[in-house]
Amino acid sequence: MVTTRMDSVALMFANLIKREVVKLEGLKEDECLQLLNSHAFAGVENPPNDHKKLRIIAGEIVKKILGSPLAAKVIGGVLKDNLDERHWRTVRESSLLNQNSINSILRLGYIVLPNLLQNCFAFFCMFPQNHAFDKDDLVRMWIALGFIQPSQRMVSEDI
Repeated sequence: MVTTRMDSVALMFANLIKREVVKLEGLKEDECLQLLNSHAFAGVENPPNDHKKLRIIAGEIVKKILGSPLAAKVIGGVLKDNLDERHWRTVRESSLLNQNSINSILRLGYIVLPNLLQNCFAFFCMFPQNHAFDKDDLVRMWIALGFIQPSQRMVSEDI
């Protein structure tokens, strides 16, 4: 089995191995909305029905992501810790949603991270692809570079 997002790659492999191409469609809109809401409202004590304006915005976002489950999960995570209507509208209006690309959706998830967390992820570009990291070494490097700041309640390694 070969998976790809590019029709040309699918056709090339289908011709090469003499098999048919099976094109998967996105989730139905209501399923996609349910998935996005399950991530956006995870851990919220009040059910999503208590956030009518946010639910409307979520529905508008779902129309833009065309049934992509990955996009629904990523955007739900972006929305999760900020139930402010302005934040949700900003995500809805992001030009990255209109590009209909998984890379754009993932970029949106990166952009809304706090700067220190962005630095932690950007740090990985210094290493070759598929580099194996030791978790404890990685945490010590992030601390040494100042990406993780100690707090009064937790030591840096726990953060």
